Amino acid sequence: MAIWQLTFTMVPTVDLNLLGIEDRLPREVFDDFSFWNSQYDLAFFEPFGELLEPNKSWSKDITLYGNTNSNCIEIYSDEGKISSVSFRIDYTIDYSVLLTKLIEFCTLNAISILDENLYVLQLNFTTISSVIENSPQVEKYKTLSGINQTNKLPI
Repeated sequence: MAIWQLTFTMVPTVDLNLLGIEDRLPREVFDDFSFWNSQYDLAFFEPFGELLEPNKSWSKDITLYGNTNSNCIEIYSDEGKISSVSFRIDYTIDYSVLLTKLIEFCTLNAISILDENLYVLQLNFTTISSVIENSPQVEKYKTLSGINQTNKLPI
């Protein structure tokens, strides 16, 4: 992951409900729980191809949409079964359309979005863009690139 990217994880909301998670997913649960059961397959995620161009990944177990150096969605599978889904936002370019479409997909399909600290985020643009804008990565990027701390990045 590049300094100009922020990673988010997608998990089925039903699994969070099953675990009784409303706010933050404990790391050990995240690492040990199988979130994507057999009811999901790669075809479920084909609408991502309308958001970002499908690309070749370095691994046969990763289905990649977009560019790993910019905005991308990665679907990890193990022996044909989905094991995790994540997306990276390149906050140096306008990500508003992509983020809006991802939120819409998640809302329509009962999927939750977790930030890098595994907090469950409200599925709205304002909340998630605020997480991006206030992240340590953005602050470090602004410092390293000489961007005035009060300037907003493009969205």
